[in-house]
Amino acid sequence: MYKNIQLLTPDECVNYREKIFSLKDIWINRARALSPFDDVPFYCIGVASYIDCINPDTNHYYFDNAKKINKVLWENFSGLYKKVEKAIQDEFDCEVRYIDDFALPGFQIYLADWYFEEFTGPKHCDFHHYLLDWKKYGINFEPENNLSFTASIKLPKAGGGIYMWDKTYEYDKEALDNISYEEHRNRMYCIELPDEERTHHQYQEGHIFFHSGNKYHQVAVVDQIENDDERLTLQGHCVRDKNIFYLFW
Repeated sequence: MYKNIQLLTPDECVNYREKIFSLKDIWINRARALSPFDDVPFYCIGVASYIDCINPDTNHYYFDNAKKINKVLWENFSGLYKKVEKAIQDEFDCEVRYIDDFALPGFQIYLADWYFEEFTGPKHCDFHHYLLDWKKYGINFEPENNLSFTASIKLPKAGGGIYMWDKTYEYDKEALDNISYEEHRNRMYCIELPDEERTHHQYQEGHIFFHSGNKYHQVAVVDQIENDDERLTLQGHCVRDKNIFYLFW
């Protein structure tokens, strides 16, 4: 399941790009999430469960910061979140809600660097919904109904997109209870996936791209990085309980 629909006008993209840069003092350096280097220019606005909830000893960072950053994000991007909500409602005929304790969808920020011509992150499936305690809020969901999305605000001149493979990481909830998420993640990263078996879905500025998150995928490399290139996207995930999608990051 893939859907790619227009979300923003070109002027709205410019305005949201300016807001992202106006919040540069709260960008979080995420270089180590992609590479062995500290100076790769990859940042986020917002906390993300797949980075900040993998160690029970440090999970407090996610929850302590989610509410603080959520407030800033909503103050600056409420119009964008409302557009995402409407797009989900219109395309999937579902209500959209948030959990106050969980992080709002946040921004990934790639700035110009030769590194992104070769590598942008590992191949993976999105199963970090298991890191959050949904039952505490009375929410039950089936993973096959999950949804992930990327809304593109600014893309490199050579374009941006996502690679997809028709393969899923095999796991079950019982196994997750017996093996750490970090170990599952490392196993997932190590799988062999030939390039010739992938499909390339091109993003468009102002559009939102939906997929289930359950198939292996990877941020596509950029053919040629120019010095002033930027890749600015809003990233989020949803679980579905009955006719309600709950958004988080």
